[in-house]
Amino acid sequence: MNKLLDMLFLKNEIINKDIFRALYYSFDEYCFAGFDLDIFSLNKKYDEYKILKERKTKLAENHNEYKYFIELDDKKLFIRIISDYEDKVYDILIYSVLDNDTYDKYDRIFFPNLFKIPDKFNDVNNPIIYVDNKNVKLIKNIDNIISYLGYEDWDYKNKHDNNLEASINDNNFIKLFNQNDFDGIFECIKNGGDIIKLLIAFKYMDGYYLITNVKEIE
Repeated sequence: MNKLLDMLFLKNEIINKDIFRALYYSFDEYCFAGFDLDIFSLNKKYDEYKILKERKTKLAENHNEYKYFIELDDKKLFIRIISDYEDKVYDILIYSVLDNDTYDKYDRIFFPNLFKIPDKFNDVNNPIIYVDNKNVKLIKNIDNIISYLGYEDWDYKNKHDNNLEASINDNNFIKLFNQNDFDGIFECIKNGGDIIKLLIAFKYMDGYYLITNVKEIE
């Protein structure tokens, strides 16, 4: 995907339209949907750039997420690129990194320390939770549960650091996790503040919890 960075930022690099599909491009306060070569002019004016940090993450349905911090002549940027099952790029998000505090914030949100999940969970498709004495943290396969709450994975990480209890309107929620299977109907706070009731079933497995069922209750 580094070749794409060349296309985005190097002024003499030719843009290959074949690698894109229904592109959504966002840069700070600018947002564009569709494909128009003019949108790349915002940043395509440099002779070189330096990658400060990068990470690739597998998403659902064979989609991929590529994240970067890069340094240019006059600024630093955070970049998030999403590609589909054919590695066609359809989403590019770029944020200016204005100072060290901003860098640290984006680093914490988008490059969290990776949680090493035991190999026995490699083939598990359910959302996986790890509970400590502070948080009920979603650590893998989170799309199913947060879709009910109106979030995408990166947005939930941004706003709640993947801590599920932030969306549960029950101060005693974390106390329910006592190394046993359980289920319940929970009043949940959606993105934007609306309330939804969800029936959620949790299964305890070797120090972790799996969400085995989620259903909206009218």
